[in-house]
Amino acid sequence: MKNIYLSLVIFFIFTACQNKQENIKTNDLSHHLNNFSYQKNQIQKLENSFKDIVKSKNIILLKEYKKFYKENTSYFINGKNKVKYLNKAIKKLENKKNLRKKLNKDKSITSYKELAKQGNIKAQRYLVDFYKYSNTKESLKWLEILVKNNDIKSMKDYASANIYMIKPVQKQDIKKAVKVYEKLAILGELSSIMNLANIYEYSYHKKYIKQDKQKALKYYEEASSKNYINAQKKLLKIYLCKQCKPNRYDLKKANSLKKVLEINILQLREQKINVKKKNIIRNQKIKKSKKIKKTINRVKLKKEFKVKKTKALKMFHQIKCYDNDVAQASFSKECEKKVSHILRKYKKIEKINIIAVIAEDDNVLFNKLNKTSMTGIPLRIRNKIQNYLLKGLAKQRVIETSWYFQKTLKDYSKVIFANYYVHSKRKNKGVLIDFFAFQK
Repeated sequence: MKNIYLSLVIFFIFTACQNKQENIKTNDLSHHLNNFSYQKNQIQKLENSFKDIVKSKNIILLKEYKKFYKENTSYFINGKNKVKYLNKAIKKLENKKNLRKKLNKDKSITSYKELAKQGNIKAQRYLVDFYKYSNTKESLKWLEILVKNNDIKSMKDYASANIYMIKPVQKQDIKKAVKVYEKLAILGELSSIMNLANIYEYSYHKKYIKQDKQKALKYYEEASSKNYINAQKKLLKIYLCKQCKPNRYDLKKANSLKKVLEINILQLREQKINVKKKNIIRNQKIKKSKKIKKTINRVKLKKEFKVKKTKALKMFHQIKCYDNDVAQASFSKECEKKVSHILRKYKKIEKINIIAVIAEDDNVLFNKLNKTSMTGIPLRIRNKIQNYLLKGLAKQRVIETSWYFQKTLKDYSKVIFANYYVHSKRKNKGVLIDFFAFQK
């Protein structure tokens, strides 16, 4: 017995460890994305851990990585292929999910079938709807069972399906429909009594059922005796018609029916008015409750957060780093010393703005191209190329300085890059760093 207990304990510990390892892996992978700031070490880490990323079974995480690699394909080796691999992994997981759903559906259908065999009406109705378009024979089988068991809803559906050829019924059979309506009429179902009356009155289907206006009158009278307003309206027309054939004119019955109909119509109107009033009262209550909630929330917000006057930012210091050589973008050690001195001295810095400075000497690359491979290109396009090259150099100078701030500052969000560069006439090449703080 002791050996059995020991083996069980070891098994549970082993499975728990495996689950922990999987969770740790997924957490590590998500950590890479959250703290990514385009450094070489981070890019290498992502390159090395790509196999683990593809193997992960977390669809949400894989989709995040797919987005990330789509946006940053140029930073990774075969970035586009990596996106394809991730897409394949996501599709595999989605297919597995769909299979599971199908299996669950199949299990539920088997359980519904067992219940239906036991005589459960709800399960039988479910099977009729489930197989209506995929397997009409199966659907019709269960529908006919429901009709035999006198389920009123399915009887009505079966009758109308036989008249209008609605699935699961594939062949029109009006005699079957009439038989079902007659059964429903015996049970006292008003809409089916009215349908029978209309069939015999208007003779929609002369081939199968003969016109019988006396029979129709009986059904109309039966429906009107149960205060069915549509039947009463139709009966009134029949009783008041002198020229109609066969002659069913009856003034006494018409006058008595008129009185009953007027009372029923008034009652119906009153019911509709009462329902409208109830809805209006309910909507007013809802609006009042919403207004009260809004006012309560406003009061709470005012108490919790007292509105403070916003202070204006002001530049208090500027460093000029003009140590760069021609067409270079490195951040010098002298400039590092200057910046570190200000960061130690002023601890309440709210914003740091980096602006690139470029001189005419920086056009070395453009001048080389202009001499060798730009003959025949129009002047307008040459100027554009020159502008793009200078913008690229300016961006590189700003990025180089920003890497220093990434290392030193805790809150890197304070650092802002300017979308423009300064063109120096004095041949200054480097970066301007502006430090901002709130006014006292």
